[in-house]
Amino acid sequence: LFIFLLMIRRPPRSTLFPYTTLFRSEQAVWPFRWLLLAYLAWGLAAPGYALLAMSGHEAIIARVSWAQLILTVGLTFFLVPSFGALGGAWAYGAGMFGASVAVLTLTRRHLAYSS
Repeated sequence: LFIFLLMIRRPPRSTLFPYTTLFRSEQAVWPFRWLLLAYLAWGLAAPGYALLAMSGHEAIIARVSWAQLILTVGLTFFLVPSFGALGGAWAYGAGMFGASVAVLTLTRRHLAYSS
């Protein structure tokens, strides 16, 4: 065990340096924050999505998924050239948030479910 512990050593700092400075920048963190908010919104809508799927409303889920895809791709074409990774995060977040609102609204309308 002692020999094994001696074999474990910290890698040289020069190999980690480019990766650690990338995520220390405030500009590099904002896309991750936007994506976190989008996934939180989707997490609130996921039970409604499952309820719609189990109750025979697959056509509604398909329409919401297609609308999300069209919205995300359309916004990506407009936002990524101007804003880069932040624009991509905005586009994906808008698609996720729009799908979340749509799923919650449609779940409440079709199943009288409120979260």
